[in-house]
Amino acid sequence: MMKCFNKRGISPLIATVLIIGFTVALSAVVMTWGTGFVRDTTTATAEQTNLALSCAKLNYQIGTVTCSGAAGAKTISTIEVINNGDQSIVSTIFRITRTAGTTTTKKDGTVGAPVAGPFEVKPLAPDPADTAGNPPSDPGRLGVIAKIVNPANNEEVTCADTIIEKANPCA
Repeated sequence: MMKCFNKRGISPLIATVLIIGFTVALSAVVMTWGTGFVRDTTTATAEQTNLALSCAKLNYQIGTVTCSGAAGAKTISTIEVINNGDQSIVSTIFRITRTAGTTTTKKDGTVGAPVAGPFEVKPLAPDPADTAGNPPSDPGRLGVIAKIVNPANNEEVTCADTIIEKANPCA
């Protein structure tokens, strides 16, 4: 037979106070973490939205393209970029797809010296070595991707969603 010792647990009042204390402490920790998390997420989302809007405001097109060389092996001499918007294009990437299937890219311009300022028409000269193609063939498609300065942190950003293209630029 077991002896029953007169052991006593904590009273229901103290147990209730302890449970409420743990709950309040845990909720304070969760609220502190949650506030920082929501603030960081909101700031990051606002920055991404502003950048997307800046890229969406771009309004540019390819103007006159001059080519040199014999038929079947032409190279692009100049590409006229027409900036119809109020935002400076600080540099560009040229994507030249040749009829033989090769593609080259060329960056032009530097931050601080815009390739095409607001409402400006600018002829740009890609490096002939980048436009020759290997094997030599005529350019079948020319694409221009603009880069702008991110207003939030003044860093150069590629607006890849705003690529403009011109088929048979040397035709």
